Amino acid sequence: MDILSYIWTVLSFFLSVVWTVVWFVLRDLISTLLWFLIVAWMLLSVRYRSFTGGTLALMRYGRWAANLFWRWLRGTPNPALPPPPQPKVITKEVIKIVGKRRKRFGTMNVSEQLNVLLLGAIWLLLLI
Repeated sequence: MDILSYIWTVLSFFLSVVWTVVWFVLRDLISTLLWFLIVAWMLLSVRYRSFTGGTLALMRYGRWAANLFWRWLRGTPNPALPPPPQPKVITKEVIKIVGKRRKRFGTMNVSEQLNVLLLGAIWLLLLI
């Protein structure tokens, strides 16, 4: 039974460390999101000159923003945009690509930038 208690102690220690890091990141994100919602609600309430009008506008714009955010996460294009045109087939020219094409510095999308920032923050937390 001693071996089970040792395994449980080690496992619970690692789970508590993981939960501490996750909660450290999530609590700030949740707090920031709530403050954005409060400020947006107050601005919309002033704009529509009533708290109910501001609440209705916040729900309407929030649903639109949630759909936009969900499409961004999934990587699907906006349904209002027309589909991209079909590529032209070139039969007379020979296109020769030499080497691997790289993206220029600074052309990362927002998701990649946030991932790098999160990894950097975790790395700094582990060093300190």
